[in-house]
Amino acid sequence: MGDIRRKTILSTAALGSGVLLLCSAAAPAKQPLPNWEGIWQKVGAASSNYDQAVPQNQVEHPPLTPKYQAIYDKRQADRVGGRATGDPQANCVPPGMPRVIRQPYPREFVITPHVVYVLNEQDHAGTRRIFIDGRKHPAAEELDPTFLGHSIGHWEGKGAKQTLVVDTVGIRADTVFDTTGIPHSDKLRVVERIWRKSKNLIDDETTIIDPDAFTKPWVMTFEFQNKAPEGWNISEYICAENNRNGADASGATGSGAKK
Repeated sequence: MGDIRRKTILSTAALGSGVLLLCSAAAPAKQPLPNWEGIWQKVGAASSNYDQAVPQNQVEHPPLTPKYQAIYDKRQADRVGGRATGDPQANCVPPGMPRVIRQPYPREFVITPHVVYVLNEQDHAGTRRIFIDGRKHPAAEELDPTFLGHSIGHWEGKGAKQTLVVDTVGIRADTVFDTTGIPHSDKLRVVERIWRKSKNLIDDETTIIDPDAFTKPWVMTFEFQNKAPEGWNISEYICAENNRNGADASGATGSGAKK
């Protein structure tokens, strides 16, 4: 009886080892993470317009619904009248999403297996956390709107040409796209496709989706150049220090603000 039990135990152990070896052999190899080391700055001159294809001081035409177009038109009239009211960032509040993408200040990407961090030189912009661990967005009733929103993502493609696909929701409705004051609703969703196009270039294709504020998706691509070869680093930038262009209680900035 003892021999039979001993043989049964040995056979079961051997079977378990075989299953373990089979499972280990069948498990796919993990894709190596891409290398985006560097100091990255948006390509092109700084512009007040979110759409970088529209020259500075020319009016851009986002595909806004009538309700939000009226808000935008009022802000443009205030600007022309010398009393700009559409940019809360004048008081050093964070730029929010997706405005932070087009800011001219340098940034770094830190890629880990579970989270991609985007570190911004602009102190009040905050650190973006893009979760790539398979989690979903919180339920709508549990989503706490923030300046940067809640971002989840995944990798597509292979090797160095992998693309990071990011979906961001839960963005505060009181942020704007740029200094001209393009508005949006709390239904705003930003979808990005980010990839390293070459050794010193990263592209970020952004798609703006907002069923309340936009009549159709608004798509554009921002390009970033690696400034590390030129000796660049992330510097300290304190917006609130010596800020001379704050907004008054009505939201007016610059010479139009009440002193």
